[in-house]
Amino acid sequence: MTPPLPPITAGDVKRIVKSGLEQEELDHSAAVQIAEWADAHEGKLLTERNKPEGWMIRRQYGMTELETDAYARSRWTNSEQPGPRATVLLAHQETNVRIPSSAYLAECSPAFFTAAVERNDARRALLEDPARLRAIARALNRTRDALALIAELLPTGSGPDSVPDRYDIIRAAGLGDVKVGRLKL
Repeated sequence: MTPPLPPITAGDVKRIVKSGLEQEELDHSAAVQIAEWADAHEGKLLTERNKPEGWMIRRQYGMTELETDAYARSRWTNSEQPGPRATVLLAHQETNVRIPSSAYLAECSPAFFTAAVERNDARRALLEDPARLRAIARALNRTRDALALIAELLPTGSGPDSVPDRYDIIRAAGLGDVKVGRLKL
């Protein structure tokens, strides 16, 4: 049996949110850099020579994208790569791609433009609300305890204590499909 995890604190929640905020700001700054590059080179043919520094051209599946080195490397490794992790769709074709306007980039990749700003605003609002951070930590700890109790009361496997209808009972409680690891929150 694994040892119990220490309770999560408001400080832990805050640290996780700050980490997301810092990475998102890094990714968004890379997207802003691409937007400026696109405006300066709009209409030119995309080549290895005129791509922005620190970005790779990816031509695959009928699309052409620019992706940061960290984003490209993270596809082949399990570790987090330092630096901005962003990818921006340039065109729905692989050959003779012309550099689009920054407005087109923002429209095709909103996750790195407008949505990133909205996510960071939500993170900042959460960081400024210590009561909400404490409430989240308490709720997570209670949820972990409740799930541990459910696992104890409804054991898996075979034997005299096992509950053959375990998954159906959990699903009936509205907790999602435990078989495939999807808890509904």
